[in-house]
Amino acid sequence: MPSMITNAFLFILVFIGASLYGPIKRSGIFRGITKINVEGSKTIPLVQCEDLHVHNGLVYTACQHSDRAQDRTKWFPPMGIFDVIDFHTHGIGLYPDAENLFIFAVNHLPNPDHIKDPQSPAARSQIEIFKVSLPVDGSLPTTATHVKSVLHPAIRTPNDILPTGPSSFYVTNDHFYRDGFMRVLEDVSGPNYGRWSDSVHVDASGTKTVAHQVVSGLHNNNGIMRGMDNEVIIMSAAGGTMYRLKDDPVSKNLTLIKDVPLDSSTY
Repeated sequence: MPSMITNAFLFILVFIGASLYGPIKRSGIFRGITKINVEGSKTIPLVQCEDLHVHNGLVYTACQHSDRAQDRTKWFPPMGIFDVIDFHTHGIGLYPDAENLFIFAVNHLPNPDHIKDPQSPAARSQIEIFKVSLPVDGSLPTTATHVKSVLHPAIRTPNDILPTGPSSFYVTNDHFYRDGFMRVLEDVSGPNYGRWSDSVHVDASGTKTVAHQVVSGLHNNNGIMRGMDNEVIIMSAAGGTMYRLKDDPVSKNLTLIKDVPLDSSTY
């Protein structure tokens, strides 16, 4: 007859296996690469691009400069890498009006207070807003002008942006913990146990930036985009989950409608 120690050991193995099955499957470690519908497509060489959007035939991307291709291996707060201080973009969002296109970009700046106080966060991320004047002759724009930088305590670990106006936007915070063991635990806990991140709405149109939490209790908020009707879609990268949420046009609060599990990491 199996002893209590044997039963306990088997229980632990089963628990570990069940806990790791989802993350391993979503990571694609044992999955082969298959080309799907790529006939006739063209490859454009780029360097470490995080996000891209298309507007009137022009692709706007958040990429690493080709001369600094290794920088993200040294300083990239979204991956918990804080070795070298530098500038890096992350998610971007576009908001067009009749004459201009506004580009919102996450900027993972270093925190100057971290040098004096190592216990303070290493990164002090903020959102940069740029304006592109759309040519009336239909030609492609070539210049973006910086409008403002948006900094707020609610913007803690920003990943992606969904603009709601020329100076307002949703932003996802992809982690509750910025670094260390708890950040790793947050990733591997999955959508069932690690739902600790949130998203906020920010209005920077006035003299004072106003921000409030619009949804919490999601896992590893990453990409955010518009869905059908008044829906907003938020992707959980580590959890392989698509969250469908209802958008309140007045309060901007988001109400979770449904979790859609996927078999791979989603950004």
